[in-house]
Order: sequence, then C-alpha cells, then structure tokens
Amino acid sequence: MAQLFSTPVTLWVLLLGIGLLDLATPPHIPLASFYLVPVLLAAGLLSLRHTLAMAGVALLMALAVGALQGLHTTPMYWVRILAMAMVVMLALALTRERLQLERSYRLMAEYASDVVFSASPQGVTEWVSSSVHALTGWRPRDLIGRPFGQFVHPDDIDRLREADAFFRRGEAHHFDLRVRCRQGDYRSVAVTGRGLRSGSGRVTSIVGSWRDNLPEQLARQALASSEKALRSIISAAPIGMCLCAPGVGRFLQVNPALCRFFGRTERELLGLTWQSLTHPEDLAKDQALAAALLDGTRSSYRLRKRFLHHDGSVLWGDLSVSCRRNNDGTVMEVIGQILDVTEQVEAEASLLQESRHDLLTGLLNRRGLEERLSAMDGRRRSDLPLAALFCDIDHFKAINDGQGHAAGDAVLRVVAHRLRSSIRHSDLAARFGGDELVVLLEGVGTETGEAPESGVLALAEKIRRHVAEPIPFEQGDLCISLSIGVALIQPEESLQEFLARADAALYSAKQAGRNRVVCSSAAGPSLASGTSP
Repeated sequence: MAQLFSTPVTLWVLLLGIGLLDLATPPHIPLASFYLVPVLLAAGLLSLRHTLAMAGVALLMALAVGALQGLHTTPMYWVRILAMAMVVMLALALTRERLQLERSYRLMAEYASDVVFSASPQGVTEWVSSSVHALTGWRPRDLIGRPFGQFVHPDDIDRLREADAFFRRGEAHHFDLRVRCRQGDYRSVAVTGRGLRSGSGRVTSIVGSWRDNLPEQLARQALASSEKALRSIISAAPIGMCLCAPGVGRFLQVNPALCRFFGRTERELLGLTWQSLTHPEDLAKDQALAAALLDGTRSSYRLRKRFLHHDGSVLWGDLSVSCRRNNDGTVMEVIGQILDVTEQVEAEASLLQESRHDLLTGLLNRRGLEERLSAMDGRRRSDLPLAALFCDIDHFKAINDGQGHAAGDAVLRVVAHRLRSSIRHSDLAARFGGDELVVLLEGVGTETGEAPESGVLALAEKIRRHVAEPIPFEQGDLCISLSIGVALIQPEESLQEFLARADAALYSAKQAGRNRVVCSSAAGPSLASGTSP
C-alpha cells in the first residue's frame, strides 16, 4: 500500500478526486486549498517535472471549478488562487533543493571506497554504488533487482539470515561473509547494515555498506605467519603494502601495487624511507603515531595522509600501520598498507567547493561569504582598514523579463568576471543573492600610501565604469549599470553593523537614481560618483 501511494498514478488519481469533490460541493464550501495536498506530496516524492505538471494541473482545475461555480467574480476567490500559486512556488523550490541534496549524497556514495547499498525488507537489492565493480567485477545493474543471497557463498547463507532478523527488527548488525565475484571466485567482505523504519514503525528498507576484508585479513595473517609467508602475501596484495625498518623507516620490501602508487620501481623505493615520500605538512603527525607504535603505547594506527608521487603530484592514501615483535617485545619490522583514496578525496573537495561557491558566477555564495566573515570576526587583522562594497545591477529584472533568464545569467557571469578582474587576488567577492554582489577589501590604499577611503572609492568607481562597458550579444550590445554602496569599518564596530551600513548606502544609491557610488560615513550616506542612467 505504501509503495502504491508513493507512485505518480496515485497522486494524479487523488488530484482528480479532489477536483470532482470540489465540483460537487456547494460553492460556499471552499476546497481550493485541498488541491495542494497532491502537489506537496509530489514535491517530497517525485521529480521536478512531475511536480511542475501536477502543480499546473491543480491550478487549472481550481480555476475551472471556480469559473463553473461563478466564484471568479469574488475577491476572496482570487485571494485563494494567489495563495495557492505562492504555495506551488514554494513546493517547486523545495523539490529543487531536495533533488540537489539527493544528487550530492548519491555522488558522495558513488565515490566512496566502500560499497554502499539499499535493499528491500525482503533482501532484494534496490541500489548499489559503482564501487562494487572494483571489488567484485559486477556492475550495479547486475545486482539491482536480485536478492543479495544469490551472490553469497552457500556456507554463509545462515549468517545472512541471522543478519536479516536484525534488519527486520530495525536494528544495526555487523557481520562477515563471502560474496561471489563475476569471475566465479569469492571475496570476504565486512557488512554493516540497518533496517530503516517508516513513520508507522514498519521496516521499509535496509541500508548499509560492505568493504573488502582483505586488508585486515592480510594484517592478521602477516602477524601470525612466518617470514616467508608474510613476504609472499605482501607481494600478492592488491593494495600497496611494505615492510619497513623500525626507527629509520627504510623500505625493506615493497609490493607491485605500492610501486604503481608511487610511480617508482621496486629498486628505487628500496633506497628510500617512508618519511621522504610523505607530504611535509603530514610528516609530524605520522611520526608521532609511529613513535607511539614503536614504544608500545599503540598496537597499530590508521591515518589518512598525503604522499608524494614520483612526478611531484600529491596523492591521498588511507595508511594502516602495525608491527611484528620478537618474544622480548622489540620491534622486528613495521608493516604498512596504503589504500589509494585520491579520487575520493578530490570528489569530496569538489562537493565542498560547490557548496560554498555560486555555480553560475564562480564567486562565493552567501554561505561561503558568511563563513569567511565568521572566521574574520574571530581573528580580525584589525591593523588593516576593512571596506565593503554592496553592488546591485540596475534594472536587472527588466533584462530577465525582456530578454529571458539565459540573457540574465549571461549578464551575471560577465559582471562577476569584470568585478573579479577589478579587485586584488586577496579580496573577497560573493554573490549574496539574485543580482546583489558583495566585495570585501582589506588594506586598500596601504600599498600606495593614500587614505583608505580614497582608495576604496577609486576602486568602486573603477568597478562601476568597467561594468558599464557594453556587453556584446547576438541581438546587439547591451549596456547595464551598477549601483554601489560603500562602507569602511569603524573602531569598535561589529561586522554586522559595518555590513548594514554598506547595505544602507546601496539603498541610498538606488534611491538617488542608480548608476552611482554612495559612501556611508559617520555623517551618513554621501554621493561619491556616478550619474543618473
């Protein structure tokens, strides 16, 4: 029933039923707000296309029923229609944000080294991350729609059923089992999963991850096996492994996977130490952990750190380190394992970059600017003068309405580029929202010895004139203008008060006719430059 209710067909039937009920209900009983029920459900469950279609049909049905009942002549009827339209716009905005979050989480799962999965309560795989291919050779499409038990070693089926009992109770469970690879062999994996409950308390899905048990198995076997067996295992390991001399860190043995990771031959690596291949900024932390391992304070440690490739590029690896000791406790050899996570770290950094920058202009977004302001408020390099420029593109709405949003987006990109090219690399530029841009300047005028206010106003005027240069379009050149409000921070003034004055100066610039620079001072806003458009 829950799956049926979540389908587009059910929501369309619900919308039709509401329309028929509204048509059969006396006009003095308003049902317009009920048209929003399937629209809001679609915003939480369906795609943007489905939500947009359902919102449009809902509005049309409300208008049609109102016209048939003769309500279109009453003011209250149009108030209800306007309220419906506003809620519909909010539902569409929420749908976009939900889909963006889903794409972000899906991208993070896709780049995770662990295999991330979701399954039905019956154990049928509904989604699995692409990392399953590197681990088993299967593509996600090979597993989706099939019971996971079909890929489990027959001797481990009872262990899987035991785990299913935990999942059906909505509990988390961790267990090991062997998974059949595409080539027909089996690979041991560590599985962590949990049953997810719906609002009614019923388990509706199982989510979790599994990771290769090989690194842990290799470490346990290495510590328990003979010298010959240990070296054989290291050579055959699919991830980078090595034996190092305690203290000095010189490589005693490296496997082919480690040679590929560093881009060096075995002979080259055997003449080096692990310290020489560690990024200088990560060396101190690794050395401290290694010292604790050697003196017995720790039995092992794990660390995500940067390494140096032979070509000079930076690599990221998940490092696991343990050691082999003699009967008297002295360390014989240090055992290291390195899992290459460079692509995963770069993907995470890309997601973080996107969350703090405006995708259209490349400038900081509101969140990124607020984080920089928060950090600046905490350290305040207050010896240098700080200025803010609040900039607004004049009549930007007319551009969007008259030439379309594509033209408006192009204008925003050009303005952002011209603004960025007019300021120093150390200055901050952000798209604060819509067509409002913010620039933070620190130490303007100190290079030339001129007064800070003169330097800031000169820069603001430079930006205004640069932005006013014609923008070429296929239909011809487009000329725009910029209103700018300027403020310099005063002693003992908070950042919030300082930014509020810059915003007020921008308002004064627009009120005074736009296309001008207005500076806020202790005496109040004053015109610095510019002419009426």
